[in-house]
This record gives sequence, structure tokens and C-alpha cells, in this order.
Amino acid sequence: MRSNDILDIYNVSKAEYDNLIDNMDTILVKIYRVFIDNKQNPWDQIKMSLTPDGKFNVDFIYGALDNDITQDEREVIWAYEDLNIVPESCSDDEETLINCFGGPIPSKPKNER
Repeated sequence: MRSNDILDIYNVSKAEYDNLIDNMDTILVKIYRVFIDNKQNPWDQIKMSLTPDGKFNVDFIYGALDNDITQDEREVIWAYEDLNIVPESCSDDEETLINCFGGPIPSKPKNER
């Protein structure tokens, strides 16, 4: 689920959602500054997930903006890698995936490793 879906799925008011997103953004900016202040490479994107058993995962993504992949394409790749969702316009065979993703196939979904 994407954070934008929270409004509809959980019947959260837009004002409450916006407030929570603003709070999260403030925290993420602070984390980003900590990386820079400690002479670590700043990340391009951050991926947060919560497993059904309540485990919180954070992945810092580097180099995501160094290529011509659009945000929509990044989301398709994320869905493939993390949720094992193959885009409707693709089949699961290697040649079609190469054409669908426009280059190297992303790593196999985590649940197939």
C-alpha cells in the first residue's frame, strides 16, 4: 500500500493525513541532514515498510536519480521487487521483462530469493 491510499482505506481525514505526512517529512529531513553532517552519502529515496508481524524496515536507496527511470517506473520496479507484482503489460518470462523494464531485470522479488 502506498501512503496516499491511507485516506481511503482507513477513512482518515485529509487534514489529519496532511499533518502526519508533514511530521514524517520533518523527521526525514532531519535524518537526511544527519547523513550529510556525518559525511555519509545522502540517499536519493527512502523506502519504509511494515511487515504483517509488525517489523518496521527502512531501505535507503542510492543512485535512484542517476538514470532516466521515471518515478512511475520506479514504483513498478518496487512492486515487482517487494510485492512480486508483474506489470499487466508484461509476462514473467525474461525477454518480456527486459523489454518491460527497459533494461536489466530488477532483482528477483524478495519472497522468491
